Amino acid sequence: MKRTILFLSTFMLSLLSCSEKKQEGTATDEPVIDVTTQKVTTSSTSSIQASGTVQAVSSSVITTRQSGYVKRINVEVGDKVRAGEVLIRLDNAQLASKQAQVKSKIKTAQTAFNNARKDLERYKKLRKNNSVSEKELEQVQLQYDNARSNLEAAKEQLESINAELDYVNIKAPFDGRVTNKFIKTGNLAMPGKPLLNLSGDGQLEVVSKVGEEQINQLEKRQTANVHIASLDIDLEAKLTEISSSSSASGGQYIIKLSIPDDQAVKPGMYAKVSINAKLKDKNASISIPKSALIYTNDLIGVYTVSKSNTAILRWLEIGSRNADSVEVLSGLDQGEEIIINAQGKLYNGAKINVQ
Repeated sequence: MKRTILFLSTFMLSLLSCSEKKQEGTATDEPVIDVTTQKVTTSSTSSIQASGTVQAVSSSVITTRQSGYVKRINVEVGDKVRAGEVLIRLDNAQLASKQAQVKSKIKTAQTAFNNARKDLERYKKLRKNNSVSEKELEQVQLQYDNARSNLEAAKEQLESINAELDYVNIKAPFDGRVTNKFIKTGNLAMPGKPLLNLSGDGQLEVVSKVGEEQINQLEKRQTANVHIASLDIDLEAKLTEISSSSSASGGQYIIKLSIPDDQAVKPGMYAKVSINAKLKDKNASISIPKSALIYTNDLIGVYTVSKSNTAILRWLEIGSRNADSVEVLSGLDQGEEIIINAQGKLYNGAKINVQ
């Protein structure tokens, strides 16, 4: 019996010893993953990304102040026009009739004025010779003043009609190109109703919007990159205008950027805007490569290097993004090392070899 117990004890010790050796072998045989790391640093610049549309610096919606039926449209979409060129003519029959009446009225008033002036000159001479009384001279003077007033009123009326005729003949305000047409011959044109769209020749600009957290990072005349998606080209742009209010633009601030003259770029094209904005020291940001990120469900993380050379998964709060990097709002501190490339599959606690 003692021999049996001794045998069992020896057998159990042997199994325990083998188990310990096996565990030691497992720990020793755990693979070490070669990794490339990058030290986390803060940056005083931030890349602002936005979308926009190309438009002409000079652009206008052509309307009329005078109601009337469209008699003739002299241009089509795509036509080039010169400043002062008549684009649309409205029916001016009524105004032309009024104009003729007023011109006749002016002719009559001019004759009356000429006669009154002659009478006044004659009565002034007669008064010097005491041939007429002071009262008679005053009466002739009154007739002269009335004739002059009637002539001036008729001329002002003609000027008013001529101004209305200018509105009937709708002209181009600047050199440009017709980009859209909203009315046809025979339609009724009403004040304020769009008739044509006109874009100026030459300089183009990109109109975009940015949020309130970014607007104070921008300055006029700073450079930016504009990518025209349909042409797959990049243009160097300059920030020319920064809106001071977002009340009329849905909480976004409008910015405008001038771009070089390129015949292939047309108004209406979609553009992507990238601006390197300077941050204040207290707003310095951390950016890391997108390739280093780990995605698990709705969580975003990155592997960092521990003091014992193991991979430690850290969850992050991400801010703005661009093509190659992301801004880290929380989860990392300056000076930490993150793993940007690994020669094997990483997991929390994996042994690593920093190359």
